Amino acid sequence: MFEEMAAALKVVGFTPEEEEMLRAVLATVMHLCNIEFEGEEAASVVAGKSVDALAIAADFLGVGAEQLTNVFLKNTTVIRGETTVRNYKKHEAYDCRDALAKCLYGNLFGWIVGRTNEMLAPELHQKKLV
Repeated sequence: MFEEMAAALKVVGFTPEEEEMLRAVLATVMHLCNIEFEGEEAASVVAGKSVDALAIAADFLGVGAEQLTNVFLKNTTVIRGETTVRNYKKHEAYDCRDALAKCLYGNLFGWIVGRTNEMLAPELHQKKLV
């Protein structure tokens, strides 16, 4: 299946750089979905494979693993200069993880459709720009 997808991307006209970016985003989504959480009142990342998946996803996203961990585990609010940090519960951490994965995947899908339309009907795209 992978070979068919790669062949289709080449036929449509995706550049090697675009193909690499597409694979990187898909890999990020897959690694995000491998992150598991534990703890009812204050969520934490399950040790082992989840920590590894989080580190790989953070690397793909260009952020530190600690930064990505904080995104999933904490809600930081600043009101009138006062910072309040609230720990997420396990189900809230899963919601954050899933929302990020959904956003990345949705934006990637939209980009693929738009890019494919541009390459298959460039004259229609140029008319929109004028």
